[in-house]
Amino acid sequence: MENAGLLMRINFELGMGVSPDPSTTDQELADALLRYAQRVRERVPPDRLLEFRASQGWQPLCQFLGGLDQPSEEFPRLNDTRYFRCCIHAIRVVSTVLVAAPVAVAVSAVAVGLWLLL
Repeated sequence: MENAGLLMRINFELGMGVSPDPSTTDQELADALLRYAQRVRERVPPDRLLEFRASQGWQPLCQFLGGLDQPSEEFPRLNDTRYFRCCIHAIRVVSTVLVAAPVAVAVSAVAVGLWLLL
């Protein structure tokens, strides 16, 4: 999966509150995530644990929460692959602008200064 390492790093930082060492390999991150999930499975009673994928929709979630009625609207999928790639693209664009804008301002200032001197 493209960007898997980045996704795992984001999960570690947001989900577990841990910022992995930059030298940590993607495989080490994946292994740590699997160990974490296993510890959760060992410590949480089965009747209090739901292993859930958003692709499953409302049914397992509503059932786990005590048989709640399923909402009529489609299950939200704000973190699907397309959305994630869009967010990564937006971050890259903003990062580029933040780097390029000061350079453009500096070049423009020099150009205006030279124009005024001549």
